[in-house]
Amino acid sequence: MDLLDEPDAASSFQQGLTPVVSFTDHVLPVTSLHVDLGGVKARIYTSSLDRTYKLRSLNSPQCLYSVSCPSYVNMCIADPMEQRLFMGCGNGHIYALDLNAAATSVTAATACG
Repeated sequence: MDLLDEPDAASSFQQGLTPVVSFTDHVLPVTSLHVDLGGVKARIYTSSLDRTYKLRSLNSPQCLYSVSCPSYVNMCIADPMEQRLFMGCGNGHIYALDLNAAATSVTAATACG
């Protein structure tokens, strides 16, 4: 089975499956997704063509961080200790964000200095 192909509705692959959580606040396609090793309290990192990065917790529907970038975000990844987040943007820049900062909604320009 090609994982990129959409399985048919009768497939045993989808029977009885329900989403654990669903996030719908990106307005353009998601470009990257990273889930840490936190188990039921895992953090979920997403980036999008809508020029935003968002951080959520698996056990809460609330967005923990939302960062607006000057260009679309190709990729986001956290360091191994999850203290900083790095965002690669379409303008060729890599932005870094301190995840321990108090603000929950920032711009890449203010986050990176």
